Amino acid sequence: MKQIITCLGFFAIVSVANAQVPKGSLLVGGTMGMNSNNVSSGSGSGNTSSNFSIAPRISYAVANNLLLSGKAGFDFNQTKYENGQNLKNNGVNLGLFAKKLIPIKGAFGWYPELGVSVFTGKQQYLNVVGQRVEMHNKGFSTGITPGLYYQAGSRFLVNVEFGGLQFSSSRSENESNDLINKTRGIGFSLFQTFQLGFDFIIK
Repeated sequence: MKQIITCLGFFAIVSVANAQVPKGSLLVGGTMGMNSNNVSSGSGSGNTSSNFSIAPRISYAVANNLLLSGKAGFDFNQTKYENGQNLKNNGVNLGLFAKKLIPIKGAFGWYPELGVSVFTGKQQYLNVVGQRVEMHNKGFSTGITPGLYYQAGSRFLVNVEFGGLQFSSSRSENESNDLINKTRGIGFSLFQTFQLGFDFIIK
């Protein structure tokens, strides 16, 4: 019994020694991502798409290295087709997330992040007769996202996320609130998308 208590005490000391973010810490930060893609056709021209996203967040450490976060995300997408048509898709999302920081060595570590979010957005494009069409999208998503982090100082953390597993459900309506499309499914994007993030420990 004494040996068990000693072992438990040892692991508790190691856990505290490895904790980068102590219980009770308050953090502010966010993530940012951008990408562009050009798909060429046989004629040499093609479709070009670009995306920019930013998501500020505030986090609280409910235990050593265990963070609960609230996040607001803003996405801006544009696709230019070879026929001259432009498609714009902008959106806002709000979510709650839980992240467990797991040290690997020194200031480096990794984490799994579980989250759920709701989103709404607007899509604009020209139809085949040249009329402007506006669509409204809304839905929710939940999933798990892995990431790597580095503690660059006692109060500053940098992280990178690279996709994950996500379930989402959404619906699209036109300007008359008529249902046009409804989708639901699971997406796997590991190593297909990347986002850079940071956090400041302010308390």
